[in-house]
Amino acid sequence: MIGSEEFRRLWLWSEEARREVRAARSARLADLVSRVAEEIEFERGLLVPHCPRGENVPSESRFRLLLERSPFAVNVVARDGTSLFANERWNELWGLPAGGVPGNVCSDAGTRRAGLPPHVQRAFAGARTEVSLKLDGAGRPGGPTGERCLRVLAYPIPATTGDGHREPESVREVVILAEDISARALLERDLARRAFHDEMTGLPNRSLLLRRAEEALRRGSGEVALLFLDLDDFKQVNDSLGHAAGNALLVEVARRLATSVRAGDTVARYGGDEFVVLLEEVSGPQEAAGTARRMLEGLRTPFLISGRAVTVTCSIGVATSEADDREPPCPELLLSRADDAMYRAKLDGKDRLSLSDPDASRTDRSVLPLPQSLDGQS
Repeated sequence: MIGSEEFRRLWLWSEEARREVRAARSARLADLVSRVAEEIEFERGLLVPHCPRGENVPSESRFRLLLERSPFAVNVVARDGTSLFANERWNELWGLPAGGVPGNVCSDAGTRRAGLPPHVQRAFAGARTEVSLKLDGAGRPGGPTGERCLRVLAYPIPATTGDGHREPESVREVVILAEDISARALLERDLARRAFHDEMTGLPNRSLLLRRAEEALRRGSGEVALLFLDLDDFKQVNDSLGHAAGNALLVEVARRLATSVRAGDTVARYGGDEFVVLLEEVSGPQEAAGTARRMLEGLRTPFLISGRAVTVTCSIGVATSEADDREPPCPELLLSRADDAMYRAKLDGKDRLSLSDPDASRTDRSVLPLPQSLDGQS
């Protein structure tokens, strides 16, 4: 099974690959726009008919052939927004009848719902625009359904004088090229989710936790607290009930912990039976300790796992970003302090919390007591 760290690296690689693909696609779009602009000029008789382009066919036929063979949905729009040329991919994308002539893109219900008209207007003002849009696909009889992601390029084509020279400040038409990237966007979202979330519990993983903690510390709008939780004697659950039951228990613990925090806080699975909670904008250690006590109390209620009532407790270490002139707070430092505090809670008898003491030396973890069995016998 691929771990979260591998998924994180895969997601970062996909981001780099996507940038390269986007650059290549942009080059293809620019080439297509250049050819469309050339054909429009040819249509007006501004290019000599024996230019090296191949087949001796009427210019309009050649132009429509170019559009129909394009992998993109293409529409050439006049200044009033009406369509001059469009291919069938355009009709398919917007749910228009096959073989029909698109109407005014600035007043069409589908394009307005997707937010396309403002970008077309900017193109008529001379700005080449490349944007990502969302289309809900609703309200068009027989058209595609469900939300779709579109990548759209609106490219201005300058007007030309009688001798064939362009007038850059005057735009005669705009070429709109659109691509349905829904499948790619869904894949990217899935990769991002797997890269920064624990696959079993659905909680944020260590990478996302540290990122959010760093952002919270950077904002500096209040103290930040990290709570390090370790389930007490969890190994005995796996040994007595099996790993499937142990995994089911971890999922239920994750759900219960998530209900113990505020909407803006983060509950993350750190690894194994360890969880870390990020509390933002707390008033101090006592507020963070109050949240930790609620979690302790919430976990004491038995879980129903594989038809059996299973009781589990945890030890919690609490660290906050109080001013420390020696070591400015950072996510890794807070995490280390919370981890140390959690082990002190273990040494003090488990099923309790311990506040971090920056002056304390690192706990000697070799003196931890031996675990007890589920029925409390050594």
